[in-house]
Amino acid sequence: MDSLSSLSPSVQGRPDRNATRSQRRLGTVATIFVSGAALLAIAGCWSQTAQTPVASVASSVSPTSSSTTDSSMTLSSSSPSPSPSSSPSISTKSTSTSSTGSSASGSRTAASSDLTGEPGSGDSTDGPQVVPTSASGRTLGLADIFSTVGEWKEERYDISDTSNVFGMATTLSSCGGSGVQLELRLAHRFSTLQMKVGQANNSMTSDDVVVVDVVKNGTKIDSQGVAFDVVQPFKEDVTDANSLKIAFQLDPAKCSNQGVVVVVEGLTVS
Repeated sequence: MDSLSSLSPSVQGRPDRNATRSQRRLGTVATIFVSGAALLAIAGCWSQTAQTPVASVASSVSPTSSSTTDSSMTLSSSSPSPSPSSSPSISTKSTSTSSTGSSASGSRTAASSDLTGEPGSGDSTDGPQVVPTSASGRTLGLADIFSTVGEWKEERYDISDTSNVFGMATTLSSCGGSGVQLELRLAHRFSTLQMKVGQANNSMTSDDVVVVDVVKNGTKIDSQGVAFDVVQPFKEDVTDANSLKIAFQLDPAKCSNQGVVVVVEGLTVS
Protein backbone atom coordinates (compact mmCIF):
# COMPACT_ATOMS: atom_id res chain seq x y z
CA MET A 1 0.00 0.00 0.00
CA ASP A 2 2.75 2.31 0.83
CA SER A 3 4.32 1.71 -2.55
CA LEU A 4 1.11 2.41 -4.31
CA SER A 5 0.64 5.55 -2.36
CA SER A 6 4.07 6.58 -3.21
CA LEU A 7 3.35 6.13 -6.92
CA SER A 8 0.04 7.85 -6.82
CA PRO A 9 1.36 11.39 -6.70
CA SER A 10 3.55 10.88 -9.74
CA VAL A 11 0.78 9.33 -11.71
CA GLN A 12 -1.55 12.09 -10.69
CA GLY A 13 1.01 14.74 -11.76
CA ARG A 14 1.31 13.57 -15.35
CA PRO A 15 -2.02 14.88 -16.55
CA ASP A 16 -1.09 18.28 -15.22
CA ARG A 17 2.10 18.33 -17.27
CA ASN A 18 0.20 17.24 -20.40
CA ALA A 19 -2.35 19.92 -19.85
CA THR A 20 0.39 22.46 -19.50
CA ARG A 21 1.92 21.36 -22.76
CA SER A 22 -1.44 21.59 -24.52
CA GLN A 23 -2.00 25.01 -23.15
CA ARG A 24 1.41 26.07 -24.31
CA ARG A 25 0.70 24.75 -27.79
CA LEU A 26 -2.64 26.51 -27.90
CA GLY A 27 -0.94 29.65 -26.76
CA THR A 28 1.63 29.34 -29.49
CA VAL A 29 -1.05 28.81 -32.14
CA ALA A 30 -2.98 31.76 -30.80
CA THR A 31 0.15 33.84 -30.89
CA ILE A 32 0.80 32.82 -34.48
CA PHE A 33 -2.77 33.57 -35.46
CA VAL A 34 -2.69 36.95 -33.81
CA SER A 35 0.64 37.68 -35.43
CA GLY A 36 -0.77 36.69 -38.84
CA ALA A 37 -3.79 38.90 -38.33
CA ALA A 38 -1.55 41.72 -37.32
CA LEU A 39 0.58 41.22 -40.43
CA LEU A 40 -2.52 41.19 -42.62
CA ALA A 41 -3.71 44.38 -41.01
CA ILE A 42 -0.31 45.97 -41.47
CA ALA A 43 -0.24 44.81 -45.09
CA GLY A 44 -3.67 46.33 -45.71
CA CYS A 45 -2.60 49.59 -44.19
CA TRP A 46 0.58 49.57 -46.27
CA SER A 47 -1.40 48.90 -49.45
CA GLN A 48 -3.66 51.87 -48.82
CA THR A 49 -0.67 54.00 -47.96
CA ALA A 50 1.15 52.89 -51.13
CA GLN A 51 -1.85 53.66 -53.36
CA THR A 52 -2.07 57.20 -52.08
CA PRO A 53 1.45 58.23 -53.26
CA VAL A 54 0.87 56.62 -56.64
CA ALA A 55 -2.25 58.68 -57.17
CA SER A 56 -0.42 61.69 -55.90
CA VAL A 57 2.50 61.03 -58.21
CA ALA A 58 0.16 60.46 -61.16
CA SER A 59 -1.63 63.72 -60.50
CA SER A 60 1.67 65.54 -60.15
CA VAL A 61 3.06 63.98 -63.33
CA SER A 62 -0.02 64.76 -65.47
CA PRO A 63 0.41 68.54 -65.35
CA THR A 64 4.07 68.11 -66.14
CA SER A 65 3.23 66.05 -69.23
CA SER A 66 0.67 68.59 -70.31
CA SER A 67 3.15 71.32 -69.71
CA THR A 68 5.72 69.46 -71.74
CA THR A 69 3.23 68.95 -74.55
CA ASP A 70 2.30 72.60 -74.52
CA SER A 71 5.95 73.51 -74.50
CA SER A 72 6.67 71.23 -77.45
CA MET A 73 3.68 72.64 -79.29
CA THR A 74 4.92 76.13 -78.57
CA LEU A 75 8.38 75.27 -79.80
CA SER A 76 6.95 73.64 -82.90
CA SER A 77 4.80 76.63 -83.77
CA SER A 78 7.48 79.16 -82.97
CA SER A 79 10.26 77.31 -84.78
CA PRO A 80 11.14 78.96 -88.11
CA SER A 81 9.78 77.37 -91.26
CA PRO A 82 12.24 75.36 -93.37
CA SER A 83 14.44 77.39 -95.61
CA PRO A 84 12.97 77.64 -99.16
CA SER A 85 16.35 76.73 -100.60
CA SER A 86 15.05 73.22 -101.30
CA SER A 87 12.41 74.53 -103.72
CA PRO A 88 14.86 76.34 -106.04
CA SER A 89 17.03 73.22 -106.16
CA ILE A 90 14.02 71.20 -107.29
CA SER A 91 13.17 73.87 -109.85
CA THR A 92 16.75 73.78 -111.09
CA LYS A 93 16.55 70.01 -111.51
CA SER A 94 13.30 70.37 -113.43
CA THR A 95 14.89 73.01 -115.56
CA SER A 96 17.91 70.80 -116.17
CA THR A 97 15.59 67.82 -116.72
CA SER A 98 13.65 70.17 -119.06
CA SER A 99 16.98 71.33 -120.61
CA THR A 100 18.05 67.61 -120.95
CA GLY A 101 14.76 66.90 -122.65
CA SER A 102 15.03 69.68 -125.30
CA SER A 103 18.55 68.51 -126.31
CA ALA A 104 17.33 64.94 -126.79
CA SER A 105 14.45 66.22 -128.93
CA GLY A 106 16.91 68.15 -131.14
CA SER A 107 19.01 65.00 -131.57
CA ARG A 108 15.95 62.99 -132.57
CA THR A 109 15.00 65.72 -135.08
CA ALA A 110 18.44 65.60 -136.65
CA ALA A 111 18.32 61.81 -136.84
CA SER A 112 14.87 61.97 -138.44
CA SER A 113 16.17 64.47 -140.99
CA ASP A 114 18.95 62.07 -141.95
CA LEU A 115 16.39 59.40 -142.67
CA THR A 116 14.00 61.60 -144.62
CA GLY A 117 16.64 63.53 -146.56
CA GLU A 118 15.11 66.91 -145.77
CA PRO A 119 17.19 70.07 -146.29
CA GLY A 120 19.96 70.42 -143.78
CA SER A 121 19.47 66.91 -142.37
CA GLY A 122 22.13 65.82 -139.93
CA ASP A 123 23.00 69.44 -139.09
CA SER A 124 21.53 71.93 -136.69
CA THR A 125 18.50 73.63 -138.20
CA ASP A 126 19.38 76.83 -136.31
CA GLY A 127 22.56 77.59 -138.27
CA PRO A 128 24.03 77.50 -141.79
CA GLN A 129 23.51 74.23 -143.63
CA VAL A 130 26.03 71.86 -145.18
CA VAL A 131 24.28 69.95 -147.96
CA PRO A 132 23.99 66.27 -146.94
CA THR A 133 24.58 63.41 -149.35
CA SER A 134 20.91 62.49 -148.97
CA ALA A 135 20.04 65.71 -150.85
CA SER A 136 21.57 64.38 -154.07
CA GLY A 137 19.21 64.82 -157.03
CA ARG A 138 16.44 66.72 -155.24
CA THR A 139 15.64 70.39 -155.78
CA LEU A 140 17.36 72.59 -153.22
CA GLY A 141 15.71 75.55 -151.50
CA LEU A 142 16.70 78.39 -149.24
CA ALA A 143 16.80 75.98 -146.31
CA ASP A 144 19.78 74.28 -147.99
CA ILE A 145 21.70 77.50 -148.66
CA PHE A 146 24.66 78.10 -146.37
CA SER A 147 24.63 81.89 -146.72
CA THR A 148 22.99 84.59 -148.86
CA VAL A 149 23.71 88.16 -149.93
CA GLY A 150 20.60 90.20 -150.66
CA GLU A 151 16.96 89.56 -149.85
CA TRP A 152 15.81 86.21 -151.20
CA LYS A 153 12.42 84.53 -151.11
CA GLU A 154 10.76 81.43 -152.54
CA GLU A 155 7.67 81.97 -154.66
CA ARG A 156 6.10 81.02 -157.99
CA TYR A 157 6.86 83.17 -161.04
CA ASP A 158 6.08 83.31 -164.72
CA ILE A 159 9.27 83.16 -166.79
CA SER A 160 9.09 83.57 -170.55
CA ASP A 161 6.41 81.11 -171.73
CA THR A 162 6.36 79.05 -168.49
CA SER A 163 3.91 79.82 -165.69
CA ASN A 164 4.02 79.07 -161.97
CA VAL A 165 7.72 78.31 -161.84
CA PHE A 166 8.74 77.74 -158.23
CA GLY A 167 12.16 79.09 -157.39
CA MET A 168 14.39 81.30 -155.28
CA ALA A 169 14.24 84.95 -156.35
CA THR A 170 15.62 88.39 -155.56
CA THR A 171 15.52 91.85 -157.14
CA LEU A 172 18.50 93.57 -158.77
CA SER A 173 18.10 97.31 -159.27
CA SER A 174 21.54 98.92 -158.96
CA CYS A 175 24.05 99.25 -161.78
CA GLY A 176 27.63 98.60 -160.76
CA GLY A 177 26.64 97.34 -157.34
CA SER A 178 28.10 94.35 -155.52
CA GLY A 179 25.16 92.20 -156.57
CA VAL A 180 23.59 89.30 -154.73
CA GLN A 181 24.75 85.78 -153.99
CA LEU A 182 23.87 82.24 -152.92
CA GLU A 183 26.51 80.05 -151.30
CA LEU A 184 26.39 76.28 -150.91
CA ARG A 185 28.66 74.16 -148.72
CA LEU A 186 29.09 70.81 -150.48
CA ALA A 187 31.86 69.25 -148.34
CA HIS A 188 33.38 67.47 -151.39
CA ARG A 189 30.32 65.22 -151.62
CA PHE A 190 29.09 66.03 -155.14
CA SER A 191 30.40 66.30 -158.69
CA THR A 192 27.66 68.08 -160.69
CA LEU A 193 25.49 71.17 -160.18
CA GLN A 194 22.53 72.02 -162.39
CA MET A 195 20.05 74.92 -162.43
CA LYS A 196 18.15 77.36 -164.61
CA VAL A 197 18.20 81.15 -164.35
CA GLY A 198 15.75 83.61 -165.86
CA GLN A 199 14.11 87.00 -165.40
CA ALA A 200 10.53 87.03 -164.17
CA ASN A 201 7.93 88.38 -166.56
CA ASN A 202 6.89 91.01 -164.02
CA SER A 203 10.35 92.65 -163.86
CA MET A 204 10.29 96.45 -164.11
CA THR A 205 12.48 96.45 -167.22
CA SER A 206 13.20 94.03 -170.08
CA ASP A 207 16.38 95.77 -171.19
CA ASP A 208 18.81 94.55 -168.57
CA VAL A 209 21.07 91.51 -168.68
CA VAL A 210 21.88 89.56 -165.53
CA VAL A 211 25.45 88.26 -165.28
CA VAL A 212 25.70 84.93 -163.45
CA ASP A 213 29.11 83.83 -162.08
CA VAL A 214 29.76 80.37 -160.64
CA VAL A 215 32.72 80.28 -158.23
CA LYS A 216 34.13 77.00 -156.85
CA ASN A 217 36.48 77.20 -153.87
CA GLY A 218 37.26 80.82 -154.74
CA THR A 219 37.82 80.22 -158.47
CA LYS A 220 35.34 81.33 -161.13
CA ILE A 221 34.45 78.33 -163.27
CA ASP A 222 31.63 79.86 -165.35
CA SER A 223 30.08 83.22 -166.24
CA GLN A 224 27.03 83.77 -168.43
CA GLY A 225 24.65 86.63 -169.24
CA VAL A 226 20.89 86.03 -168.98
CA ALA A 227 18.65 88.38 -170.93
CA PHE A 228 14.94 88.96 -170.51
CA ASP A 229 12.64 86.25 -171.94
CA VAL A 230 15.46 83.68 -171.74
CA VAL A 231 15.71 80.64 -169.45
CA GLN A 232 19.41 79.87 -169.23
CA PRO A 233 20.47 76.36 -168.14
CA PHE A 234 23.69 75.74 -166.20
CA LYS A 235 25.56 72.48 -165.68
CA GLU A 236 28.77 72.76 -163.68
CA ASP A 237 31.52 70.39 -162.60
CA VAL A 238 31.73 70.77 -158.83
CA THR A 239 34.05 67.85 -158.12
CA ASP A 240 36.02 68.47 -154.90
CA ALA A 241 33.99 71.61 -154.25
CA ASN A 242 33.37 72.65 -150.69
CA SER A 243 32.36 76.29 -151.10
CA LEU A 244 30.27 76.98 -154.20
CA LYS A 245 29.04 80.53 -154.80
CA ILE A 246 26.52 81.68 -157.41
CA ALA A 247 26.76 85.46 -157.85
CA PHE A 248 24.30 87.72 -159.74
CA GLN A 249 24.70 91.31 -160.91
CA LEU A 250 23.45 93.55 -163.68
CA ASP A 251 25.64 93.95 -166.73
CA PRO A 252 27.04 97.51 -166.48
CA ALA A 253 26.97 97.82 -170.29
CA LYS A 254 23.20 97.26 -170.38
CA CYS A 255 21.88 98.61 -167.12
CA SER A 256 18.86 100.87 -166.68
CA ASN A 257 18.80 101.10 -162.87
CA GLN A 258 15.36 99.54 -162.76
CA GLY A 259 14.17 96.47 -160.95
CA VAL A 260 14.94 93.06 -162.43
CA VAL A 261 13.56 89.98 -160.69
CA VAL A 262 16.07 87.15 -161.17
CA VAL A 263 14.78 83.61 -160.50
CA VAL A 264 16.81 80.44 -159.85
CA GLU A 265 14.84 77.25 -160.48
CA GLY A 266 15.63 73.56 -160.34
CA LEU A 267 18.89 73.88 -158.39
CA THR A 268 20.29 70.40 -157.78
CA VAL A 269 23.59 68.71 -156.91
CA SER A 270 24.55 65.11 -157.53
